[in-house]
Amino acid sequence: MSVDRPNFDDIKSFAEFSKYYWYREELIKICKNHGLKAPSGKIELYKVIEAYFSGEKILPEKTAGKKKAAGKKKAVITELTRETGLIECGFTFGPRFREFFIQQTGEPNFKFNVDMVATAKKVKETGDESFTLGDLLDVYYGKKTYATYDKSALQWNKFVHDFCADDATKGFEDRLKAAAALWKIVRDSDREKKYSRELLEEFEDYVKAHQTKDLSDVIIYCMSEKYQAEFEQILQEYLPGSELETVRGKAENYPETCLVALQDEKVIGIVFGWPREAALPQKEYCLDGIAVRYDHWRKGIGSVLLAAFEEGMQKYGYHKLSVGSAEGFAEKFYLKNGFVPTCFKTYADGQIVVRKEFASIEEYESYQRTEEGFVVFEKEI
Repeated sequence: MSVDRPNFDDIKSFAEFSKYYWYREELIKICKNHGLKAPSGKIELYKVIEAYFSGEKILPEKTAGKKKAAGKKKAVITELTRETGLIECGFTFGPRFREFFIQQTGEPNFKFNVDMVATAKKVKETGDESFTLGDLLDVYYGKKTYATYDKSALQWNKFVHDFCADDATKGFEDRLKAAAALWKIVRDSDREKKYSRELLEEFEDYVKAHQTKDLSDVIIYCMSEKYQAEFEQILQEYLPGSELETVRGKAENYPETCLVALQDEKVIGIVFGWPREAALPQKEYCLDGIAVRYDHWRKGIGSVLLAAFEEGMQKYGYHKLSVGSAEGFAEKFYLKNGFVPTCFKTYADGQIVVRKEFASIEEYESYQRTEEGFVVFEKEI
């Protein structure tokens, strides 16, 4: 049916290695296990591994302690211009800088594109103080290339999109589950990592059991003023513990992960979340809430929202997702969508305490919960 993906050490060339799909975390592990530099981006990781196969070992950089200049304070930038440096002004993707680009482009619905995100990330990583807001504007218009977004990270998302767009898949009961079954065949083989009608026909018997309602009329949008009232209605009805003002503010800063699902111009589901770098030991993105109206349950809409959310967080440079869930069908939903249970937490004296860490799914399933709490689920994208 398919060619099993070999172990890394059994692969003889970069050309052979490139035939298979590798998750970002797998690439990092390969580099570290072989004493190589392990950068954060997939493109950079592939370059390190390509050099390894050609006989060159790109080693980790030695981190010499950098002394900060004493007594120097950064000037506060009150007025933004095209000559203002990204590092100088502490650039973010927040409302202040979005308003600047709205004024510069004359586009009231301006959105940062993925190459702008990749560029800002590289400027900060390299400490390039010469790069300005005007340069970033040139990136937006395609006049300048500084760093490009690693679109290989979205191969799964593209596969699902093309699968669901094909009329031949309309009959599957659970289209996302069917797509995942087909993707597994492609991912673990040397086949091209793309969906095609021919691929479906070849393995139709393998995914045939899944038949359901078509979701082609469900559209995912960033939450905006147009949908705010319906968004907040679902938020208050299904997720009453959420802080409305916090969600409003974060939707401004992270629009790609504050989303609505529309069907017939009506909001039928929402999802939202943002990073928690300050509170967590690793760079993680948190899924704060996801909800679908009762009359649209079990139709795959939650999974569609989740897939769009995961694509959005990747645009911001995040590849690890975390969510807390307290029993019931929600936990089954996360398991079905590729999350792994890591621990069970409870509340004690106003603090969150880890009661049990799970080394396997079996441990999670057999654990008897005697206190009120929640399970932390994680997923590597």
